[in-house]
Amino acid sequence: VLDCHLRQNDLSGLDQGLYTELVYGTVRMRRNLDYVLSLFSSRPLRKIKPFILNILRSAVYQILYLDRVPPSAAVNEAVKLARLFGHEGVVKFTNGLLRKIVRERESIMYPAEASDLVEHIGVKYSFPSWIVREWLTWWGKEETLALCQALNESPKMHVRVNTLKTSSSEVQSHLET
Repeated sequence: VLDCHLRQNDLSGLDQGLYTELVYGTVRMRRNLDYVLSLFSSRPLRKIKPFILNILRSAVYQILYLDRVPPSAAVNEAVKLARLFGHEGVVKFTNGLLRKIVRERESIMYPAEASDLVEHIGVKYSFPSWIVREWLTWWGKEETLALCQALNESPKMHVRVNTLKTSSSEVQSHLET
């Protein structure tokens, strides 16, 4: 679906990269994002319409995890999208909730590590509790934390140049534009 959307819209390479990171990051960090939203929302997440909830998730992902997007821009874009799909009450809810998260994002408290290590790691790094429990059994706390952190990093891109068709400098020049 993402590839189809990217092909149908005339986005610059930078915009395609941002859009792709936003989609994959929101999906990857869903448990974490839902936890943060539930901390700040006056409504239970199950009572928020799915398309509005997904707008909120992607905005919170931008606010918490992307440094290329100013938080105010993430809020404004989410409000614009909410206006397309919801009534004025939904727009005000979206705006208020996201602004509150922007103001208080430094004070987000995840489940206490001391009282429930599985829940702490699962929520903070956005992994299901059952797999965190297994990893802790197999590898212990330090290895599990390192694994969760590594699995949430953006992969490095490697390029192999087919020198029968082009040169390394041509590919490098193309990638820089």
